[in-house]
Amino acid sequence: MSIIAKPTSYTVNTAHAKCPDHLFLMDEGSGTSLTDQGKVGGLTMTLANADMRGSDALGAIITTVSATARHVTNTSYTPPSTDALWLAIYKTTDATPPAAISTIISISVSAGDAYGLLHLTATNGYGSMLYDYGTFASGNQTASTGRFDQAWHMIAGHVRGGTTVPIKRLSEDGAAWQTSGNYTATWPNDGGGSAPTRIGFGCRPITTPNTILNGSLLAVMLWDDIGWGSVDDTWISDLYTDPWQFLNTTPVSYAPTMGRCVYILP
Repeated sequence: MSIIAKPTSYTVNTAHAKCPDHLFLMDEGSGTSLTDQGKVGGLTMTLANADMRGSDALGAIITTVSATARHVTNTSYTPPSTDALWLAIYKTTDATPPAAISTIISISVSAGDAYGLLHLTATNGYGSMLYDYGTFASGNQTASTGRFDQAWHMIAGHVRGGTTVPIKRLSEDGAAWQTSGNYTATWPNDGGGSAPTRIGFGCRPITTPNTILNGSLLAVMLWDDIGWGSVDDTWISDLYTDPWQFLNTTPVSYAPTMGRCVYILP
């Protein structure tokens, strides 16, 4: 199965059970502001340069580039309280993975180390979810198949705090969640007691260019405090089958009344 095309004309159904809290569809057309169309909204992102915008057969995209530090950031991020689910539909520009990691979504504390990363690993390009203040002390939840094939893929990472419980899991292309072993962790604060203040798409929000994803993003979706038990294997598989199911695309009809005409809105 492959990713289906993104609608070009739609309204967001914020009442839909799967509607993200923060939704980025890359279709503003121009400029450096990336609008949050989710049911909560308010997380406006900034492109490093307007030349990142483009189009693909599947719809509007933005392209991130390591060599020119093309990335997307917000430096006034407020994290959720209990857990965070991150999802991106992306493809790589390169056919082979670089020697450094390629970061798709990340959070960090000010100018300090990132401690939450949804990324592709160095050398082999495996999807991976890290959560531990960037120290790798609790390890990664990592897949075993490379994704540097220049095709569109969906990757999702879910992180939470807890005491001796799995704290991170990973799904690629709607596959069943791969769940970490048990760890003790604090969410959303890092080991030093500070909450993250930055979020980035296409790179770590405080990184040097060598960890920026050379690739394109068709959509980014974020859910805050959705609950670990609410997002099971069926949930993520269903979203991969139709990642746009919370977008209304059906024309609106008005029935005739007292001789009036019927209007069909495009």
